[in-house]
Amino acid sequence: MILNGYSIMNLITLETVGSTNDYCMEHPEILSSPGTVIKAIDQTKGRGRHSKSWSFTRGKDIAFSLIHHPDCAIEDISIITVLTGIAIRRALYIITGLDFTIKWPNDILHEGKKICGILVETAPSRTDAVLVIGIGINTNSDTQNTFPGAVSLKSITGEEYDIDALIEAVVIEVTAILTPMRLDDTQIAEWNSVSNIIGRNVSFSGSDSILTGIVSGIDKHGALVILTPDGEEVHYSGEIDYAG
Repeated sequence: MILNGYSIMNLITLETVGSTNDYCMEHPEILSSPGTVIKAIDQTKGRGRHSKSWSFTRGKDIAFSLIHHPDCAIEDISIITVLTGIAIRRALYIITGLDFTIKWPNDILHEGKKICGILVETAPSRTDAVLVIGIGINTNSDTQNTFPGAVSLKSITGEEYDIDALIEAVVIEVTAILTPMRLDDTQIAEWNSVSNIIGRNVSFSGSDSILTGIVSGIDKHGALVILTPDGEEVHYSGEIDYAG
């Protein structure tokens, strides 16, 4: 299949791997091939943002990395993470017909429980920038086999899903939304409309501060905008907890 000038998907399946993102980083030949997908049957050391671990049930859940060569310089990875979250939510809706919400910057939730995690990293390259987009989706595992606070597609619908078909749907949406790579007003409005944190009082911990305030949305750079007693705060990275 050809989309936006290059082939998707060039699928490489690994029986067992620590992390699909790490595997991509260790293989320059993969990084040079946009549209390549590295899929794991078993991922033993999956990781998310801030080095958090990602639970995985062998052969039941989705863990893969997508190689993407952006059409412009990567000025802010926050834009990429937000766009990727929007795209995956669209794909899950297409496959299931269910509504999902997004927790900043790009966790996908169903009724407050996490179903998908995303880790976007930039890979070293001698020429143009290369993105390695790691995606984990709780798919056909039973609820009791996922980590606390998580949910799977099967546990929601009672149905089994074709893993490769779901990966393809996600890759199509992600590739399309990242070409061209910009966060426009329509996408910002879409993210805000499906976020589970807009208007909520949150506790936000950044690299050097902890604050509480009301989330008003995201800005054109994908940063989180929080209204505090001292005024508006804009943050590009950090962790959110619900304060009430």
